[in-house]
Order: sequence, then C-alpha cells, then structure tokens
Amino acid sequence: MSPRFDYSDHVEQDHGGDSTDSLKRANDLARKQVECELAVSRAEAALAEAKAELQGVAERELPDLLAEIGLTEIVLSSGRRVTVKETIRASIPKQYKLAAHQWLEENGQGGLLKRKLIVAFNREQQEAAEALMHELRDRSEPMDVKSEMKVEPATLRAFVTRMVTEGHDIPEELFGVFRQRLTVIK
Repeated sequence: MSPRFDYSDHVEQDHGGDSTDSLKRANDLARKQVECELAVSRAEAALAEAKAELQGVAERELPDLLAEIGLTEIVLSSGRRVTVKETIRASIPKQYKLAAHQWLEENGQGGLLKRKLIVAFNREQQEAAEALMHELRDRSEPMDVKSEMKVEPATLRAFVTRMVTEGHDIPEELFGVFRQRLTVIK
C-alpha cells in the first residue's frame, strides 16, 4: 500500500487565485466523492439483497405454499390477484449438445438446428472473400450469405489509445473518441 500524505495544510505559490481555499475545496470534494462511493456501494448491496429475497418469495416460497394447498391463484383482501404462472426455459448443457442434436434429427426436429458459417479473411484476401460470397449466392440452391466488415471494439480502443498517446493526429470524430475524466480515490 502506498503511503498517504495529508496536503490539507499545503499552500502553493500564488497563481492568481487563493490556492488555500482551492486546496480545501478539493479536499472537501474528494471526501464527498468517497462518501458517495460508499453510499452507492451500500445501495447496490441492499438492492442485490432485496432482489434475492424477492426471487426466493416469488419463485419458491409462495408458489410452493399455493401448490401445497392446491391453488394456482388467490385474491388478496386488497383485491390484488396472485397467480402462479409457469414459464418453460431450456438450455442444452455443453456435455449433451451432440446427443441433443442427434435426438432432434432422429425425431424429425432437425429443422430446429441452424448452422452459421463463418469464414475469416484478412485484408489481403478481399478478392477471395468476394469470390466465395458470389459463388455461394449463385449456386443452384442459393445460400443466404452475409458479409460483415468491422473493427473489434477492443482493437479500435487500443489503436486510438496508441495513436493519441504517441501524439498522432487522427480524426477523433470519425473514430468516436471520447476523453473521459475520472477521479479515483483508493
């Protein structure tokens, strides 16, 4: 951990303003930021706890109680209606993917399976990419071929950061450059 220094009594050279007041204000604002960060942290923790409690009541406790007494719906004394609804969710676990696909095929549900074909081309292979796209589109059974050209967000961010850091002039509006100012107090 780095050492902490108290600059609250530090007075700088006069630069045309009252630096003592400015340093006191900066100190006060930094303290306020820390207090705000703590309040947000407490509020997020309370929200997570409330969501977990709501989930427990709404997804387990109340439906289980209503099932136990043989009801799927009740009307409260306030007039509000409580109904147990069933939603079906599905997700094939990775270890069963092949078996699940095989079952779908064998049971006449192979149409549910979609194959996405992705072929990577580098910049020097643009002609080959265009040729393959045209070949797939012009087949006797044309295929729906889509082409997407993009720069991955992390690659763009690294490029812009490097160019700006090295002092190169780039069209910032074109690249959507945003310079965020952020104070972090640890």
